[in-house]
Amino acid sequence: MKTLISKALLVSCLFSACTYAPDQQCFAASEPIKVEIVGGDNKDSENEQVLIAFKKLMQGLGQRDLGAIGECLSPDVILFYNHDLVYGKQAVLDHISKRVLGKEPAGTVDSITVHHPFIKVKGETAMVSFRAVKEFAGPKPTKMESWCWEVFERKDNQWKVLQFHSNWTPLKDSDQ
Repeated sequence: MKTLISKALLVSCLFSACTYAPDQQCFAASEPIKVEIVGGDNKDSENEQVLIAFKKLMQGLGQRDLGAIGECLSPDVILFYNHDLVYGKQAVLDHISKRVLGKEPAGTVDSITVHHPFIKVKGETAMVSFRAVKEFAGPKPTKMESWCWEVFERKDNQWKVLQFHSNWTPLKDSDQ
């Protein structure tokens, strides 16, 4: 009985720490994020190279691996997140660490679904536009959506993200 009470108190303390200390990583944030890419027709070889780079970025997010995410970013990357502007690779990684890989006010990100990524390549620049839905774990799971675009640049024959743009809003039940 003492063991059961001790475990219940430990779980309660961990949950409270996550709830009241949003800057701290929550134990649930160590779980992988389920990432799914749905649809998208990118049969052109140029588009395929960009799609591979995009999937590599999404795989890094799914594994909550800042090193893998960082490999996908240009040193001059810019992030437009709702109304915030974040400039530079380290600042963007810090933002991703806190807002995506860590614990947001809405809870811990549980899954991200990318719908129908559209890729357009022009020379050494490419743009990927898509609709994304992210789900948050927790006692009251919620969903948010954004129409996103990412600009990639090709340097040394590698595609790197130069700009992210997203504007997350709560997803209404009728939109799901």
